[in-house]
Amino acid sequence: MRPAFSFAIEASVVRVIVPQSQPDSFSLGTGWIVSGRRVVITNNHVVEGGTAFHLGVLVDGKPQVIEAKLLRRSPEKDLAVLEAVRDLPGKALPLAGYETRATTRVIAIGFPGTADLALFSDRSTGEMKAVRFGLEDEDFYRPTWTEGVASRNLSYFRSIDGPALQHSAAINQGN
Repeated sequence: MRPAFSFAIEASVVRVIVPQSQPDSFSLGTGWIVSGRRVVITNNHVVEGGTAFHLGVLVDGKPQVIEAKLLRRSPEKDLAVLEAVRDLPGKALPLAGYETRATTRVIAIGFPGTADLALFSDRSTGEMKAVRFGLEDEDFYRPTWTEGVASRNLSYFRSIDGPALQHSAAINQGN
């Protein structure tokens, strides 16, 4: 059974969809609301080369794609800030303002690229087949959750970018 807080968190995590200059080419990633109901953080490599910026969400179980504009990006830190043209369904997610202790439960949530691919075995031939979820599929807008445990804070990163946390939650490309 999912904890009650997970629904509020899920509403604040968005699918970032960025069309590229080549036809039928786009990049995908994960973002989350950090301020108000419109400002979203994602990775710079997701928005790099984008011709437009969109945020995919579920509203009452139905997929919606909301336009956004690029406010700022930092290739050095691989971060970008987007602003939705209208309110998103979730609320800003606070970052932890404390040192996480070893054995604290941690969760990674997002849209890893491999989660967009459904693999199945054809019953008649036994052949493995793949189906990629598309923009019209509800599951395309449902984030993946992985759990783990914090093992230690890596203080030597403080002088570079701030604290880093070593943990066992699976992180895949895209989340």
